[in-house]
Amino acid sequence: MKGLIFVYGSLAFICLGAIVRPWIGVVGYFGFAILNPVYLWGHSLPPNSNFQKYIVGATFIGLLLSGFKGNKIQGAPAWAIISLVLYLVWAWVTAQSTIHEGDTVAYMTNIWKIVFMSCIGALLIDAPKKVLTLMWVLVIAQGWNAWEINLQYFQNGWSYAARSGWGGFDNNGYSIATAPAMGISLSLAFYSVKLWARLLAGFIFVLQMHEIMLLESRGTMIGALVLAAVGVLYVHKNSWTTSTIITATVLGIALAGPSVVDEFKSSFKEGEELDSSADSRFKLWKAGVDIMKDYPILGVGPNASRRLVPQYYEGGLRSNNKALHNLFFDISCGSGIPGLLLYAGYFSVIWLAVRKYWKFNKSSMEPWAKASIFSVLCGLPGYMVASMFSSAALIEGSYILVIVGASALLINKNKMPIDHLATQRPLLHAQAPS
Repeated sequence: MKGLIFVYGSLAFICLGAIVRPWIGVVGYFGFAILNPVYLWGHSLPPNSNFQKYIVGATFIGLLLSGFKGNKIQGAPAWAIISLVLYLVWAWVTAQSTIHEGDTVAYMTNIWKIVFMSCIGALLIDAPKKVLTLMWVLVIAQGWNAWEINLQYFQNGWSYAARSGWGGFDNNGYSIATAPAMGISLSLAFYSVKLWARLLAGFIFVLQMHEIMLLESRGTMIGALVLAAVGVLYVHKNSWTTSTIITATVLGIALAGPSVVDEFKSSFKEGEELDSSADSRFKLWKAGVDIMKDYPILGVGPNASRRLVPQYYEGGLRSNNKALHNLFFDISCGSGIPGLLLYAGYFSVIWLAVRKYWKFNKSSMEPWAKASIFSVLCGLPGYMVASMFSSAALIEGSYILVIVGASALLINKNKMPIDHLATQRPLLHAQAPS
């Protein structure tokens, strides 16, 4: 009953709030997607509850009533949005010749909502308070799940999520869903103004680290290491960040244990020492390359390549349905190389833009901007590496990172035009101390 009250109470607040202030709908949509209340409190809710459609509808009404007010979309965020919209259009074109209508329809039914909310998110998240709200909602929503996964493990001595998955994903899928949230929690631990906020974000980051270890996803373990390495490379070096890095490293080593270390090291074995799971990944990637070569322009239909994998898999498969477990092959085999370029453009354009902005404005940014920009800098590389080991196109967390980065760029655009960074470089270095 408590779950029922919480879910429907939150849904009513989000929908009513979205009509008056549509940015609340964006935060609520992604918050519900990450928290996944239907999974957490499924025993209290009707089967097949689809709350997101109500939030999307309320947000669209609010958008119309507000006259599409928000950020002035320009520069890199504009190109990113154009790239994502063109990907959706191209996916629809390739869907017309799909080899399996059911798989493609299931994908298209969900991806259009994510694209719509991602695009208007860059428009509506137009103030520092809204950026931070979106970031904290993602971190707390995913942190709740991380708490539940850790709690179940410590109570029972084994991980249910590792064996049966979590939130409708298998262990690899949910691990990947955690990667973007880790980038945000780490950035909030570094750059939040209040000490309690830093400690809370740091605590959630530790929960997320241990969750990934419990889920035994080697791909996300590698992605998490990339996230951490990029974070150490770009973070401001001071007493707080240095002590945080040391503490996180010590905790990571302590939490890992021999079994996790052995699981991670098995990813790099060769020949006969390579276990069946890792060997299967390489064979799946080879199948992805071959399918992409045979269908380079239109692909075989979004989400439909799984039907061809058994034919291309070295040695054959008994199943007639096998996912490629690789985001890039799933997109390219489904919608061709043009689809992959458009989809990847959405993420890469923003990452390159925030990297440039960080390079020339690192010392002069306000704390909220540091947190938002840094989360994209380290979160996206970690997520992309993890996504090489399982498909994640329908995982909303990665799109939140782009919204955060795009919004931060657009908000700061009015203060310091990004297009004129080169001419302002001496001024930037003369401002706030590092």
